Amino acid sequence: LYLLRGLVYIEAHCFQEAKCDFDKALQIGYDKTLVQLKRANCLKILGYWEEALEDYTQALSAIHNAEGTLR
Repeated sequence: LYLLRGLVYIEAHCFQEAKCDFDKALQIGYDKTLVQLKRANCLKILGYWEEALEDYTQALSAIHNAEGTLR
């Protein structure tokens, strides 16, 4: 629910609301990498550069680690 609603909020340019839903999605255990990437986009648009960079870094690290385990 929270992930999907967050995506709808992004489409409606309601980035603060989307960020709140992505925060909640992370709290209850949604796919961390996907949610962090989406939340990072919101944070960047809202001007929270350092927080966005943290989310991007963690998400990309998780993707990189997952790719390494597939080889």
